Amino acid sequence: RQTDVPKAADVAFWSNLTFSLIIYALLFGGAPLIGAFFNNPRVIPVIRVVGAQIVINALGAVQSALLQRDFRFRDTFWAQLLPALVPLAVALPLALKEYGYWALIWSILAASALRSGILWIRSPWRPVLRFDLGIAKQMFVFGIWLVIESIGGWALHYGDNTVVGRLLGMQRLGFYALGFNLVLLVTGFALNPLSSLAYSAFSRLQNDKERLRSIYIRVTSLIGFICLPIGIGLAIIAKPLVLMVFGSKWQGLEVVISILAIMPGLSYLWLLNPEIYKAIGRPDIMPKVQLATILYIVPVFLLSAPLGLLAFCLARMSVGFVFAPVHTIIAIKVLGLPKAYLWHCVKAPLLAAISMAIAVYPMSLLLSPYDALVGWIKLGSLVFLGVIIYLAVIWTVDRNLIYSFVRMVRRSVKTA
Repeated sequence: RQTDVPKAADVAFWSNLTFSLIIYALLFGGAPLIGAFFNNPRVIPVIRVVGAQIVINALGAVQSALLQRDFRFRDTFWAQLLPALVPLAVALPLALKEYGYWALIWSILAASALRSGILWIRSPWRPVLRFDLGIAKQMFVFGIWLVIESIGGWALHYGDNTVVGRLLGMQRLGFYALGFNLVLLVTGFALNPLSSLAYSAFSRLQNDKERLRSIYIRVTSLIGFICLPIGIGLAIIAKPLVLMVFGSKWQGLEVVISILAIMPGLSYLWLLNPEIYKAIGRPDIMPKVQLATILYIVPVFLLSAPLGLLAFCLARMSVGFVFAPVHTIIAIKVLGLPKAYLWHCVKAPLLAAISMAIAVYPMSLLLSPYDALVGWIKLGSLVFLGVIIYLAVIWTVDRNLIYSFVRMVRRSVKTA
């Protein structure tokens, strides 16, 4: 919004709080049904306790949005960093006292409370007991699409876990969820902050279409520069990584990581699309794409799961390849981008990442086995070799990408 921001913030705060309480009440009451679905009664108290996180997060959501709107990313940085350290301060001591999975649950709640507390301290805005119906109507018309997008995103993110847990059992779900989350953690650590920054920047430029397109293409090139080597590199070193980090009892996890590191790992190439669509007043686009995706994955997941975890992972990977052209075509049409924009964004990183893979994969086989300190040295050597080869090829093909990345890092450091 460009006008009546304080009134809009009050509408958002009281709406968020009300909806979060309703959702938590539904989860609390529906916990026995969820426990019955997974044939695991231990799920019931877990959902009822950890569900409070929804209300706690709602208390700080508007403060976070206002800080991002004003590009105060130093404040949001601390609100992300300090809660990330909570598991060390809460979960680990409780785990040592044999609280089991409750150690993780209480640490999740503590992290959420700390994050909301920091946002309240860092943000000067405070809610006022008022609710402008005119602004509310405008926001709800726009926001209903965001609600649908959030629900669709949740279904796409956790629907696969539901299918695996139901049809393949909790042990296979453990393998799948760990591999999936590891891929998202490694890739998302470097790229997720761009999402918040992009939405704020795109919103300020919503009336300058030419500059909007220019920034979109430039940042997409940087995303390709980051996510392509991470995704392909993680797929290559998955086996020694699993052996060194998780041990031999997790053998098989490397297959999950190798497949999922390609997709959804590389789907970060379209990270900016939802943000730029919302910024130009088209929040309806992503929910429609999500609906098409759900219509695809439901039969594919249900057919592949009975064939085993490998078949299911391949089915999950297929989603990215099937809908990559869809995302690209929509971006070209809606934003008026050149038809070959994505190829120009990724051709140099893709060539460099493939060159890295050709060199590192045979080396990973030659260095086997991986064990103890020597194994860590071998694994570190593979990563170092991959980074050197990747950067060397980029430097030869398109060194401006390296310059752009360095400038981005410098600006980020100054901002933080």
